[in-house]
Amino acid sequence: MPVEEKQEMVTPHIHLKEMTDNRFLSAEIFEPGVDKILTIKGIQKELLENPMKKSQNTKAVLYFEETDLLLALNKVNADTIIKLYGTGFADDLVGKKIQLFATTTQAFGDTVKCIRIRNFVPEYKCSVCGKKIEENIYNASVRKYGKPYCGPECLEKHRKGEQIL
Repeated sequence: MPVEEKQEMVTPHIHLKEMTDNRFLSAEIFEPGVDKILTIKGIQKELLENPMKKSQNTKAVLYFEETDLLLALNKVNADTIIKLYGTGFADDLVGKKIQLFATTTQAFGDTVKCIRIRNFVPEYKCSVCGKKIEENIYNASVRKYGKPYCGPECLEKHRKGEQIL
């Protein structure tokens, strides 16, 4: 009878950040100082792994119109959404916009990066004159020029470096 050799576990040369669940938004993907405005497409309850506590937790998970990346809600962000829209019912929040930003918080005895929701309902505004603009104009302008402009006049003023009074 042949003797089986004990096989060694080989750990691949992969960074730990690459081994996490990449379906979720993370603070690392935010450009410094750049917020993301996203529209809630749906909210589902999901059982998620908590690697720090080596356990599983049920969390509300937000799905968005603008991205396939998800956001697992913690208590702070859930409370912010409830304050913003006056409801915590998932079906009432579909179609609502939230503005996300990266920051830091204290957790597990250390300062760690996190995502938070701004405590106001986002509006789309021109980066030159501050005029409120429609979402489709905002999105098209940001895609094409990198910043939101309400129209050709403000785009031209920005290009010339003019200040709006």
